[in-house]
Formats: sequence, C-alpha cells, structure tokens
Amino acid sequence: MIYTFLGFENVDYVSKKTNKRVIGLNIFVCSPIDKNGEGQKTTSFYLSNSNGSFDYLKQIGIGSEIEIYFNQYGQVVRIIEV
Repeated sequence: MIYTFLGFENVDYVSKKTNKRVIGLNIFVCSPIDKNGEGQKTTSFYLSNSNGSFDYLKQIGIGSEIEIYFNQYGQVVRIIEV
C-alpha cells in the first residue's frame, strides 16, 4: 500500500518483559480514507533498528510517498520511496 510519510519518532528503552534494550522508530504515515469517508487517515508502525530500511527511512523526505511491505505477522519488512 502507498502511504505519505509524515515523520518518525526515535524509540530507545529497556523492555520490562525481556530486560533487553529496544531500539527503533515509530513511523507515522497517512493514506486516503476508503469508500466510507473522505480525507486522510493516519497510522503508525514500529520499525526495529535491525530492519534493513531503518537507516534508509531517515533519508526519506517528510511528505514523500512510500510503499510499506509486511510479513505474515504484520511486521514491517521493507520500505521503499515511490
């Protein structure tokens, strides 16, 4: 799906469950509302620092169109600028 890239927020904390450090990004995007409305809807996704798109995403300009690919568990696996 194609999204408009709105921005990102750095994530860096120690998990209370695993006691391991979590480093990544929350990315914020928007897309057109489907047939039941009009305008844009927003959503966010988590991107781990071990993801290959982690450094690439920081180079993409705010407002750029991006395509996000997910695995079978709904996790972001790849992001490309379109």
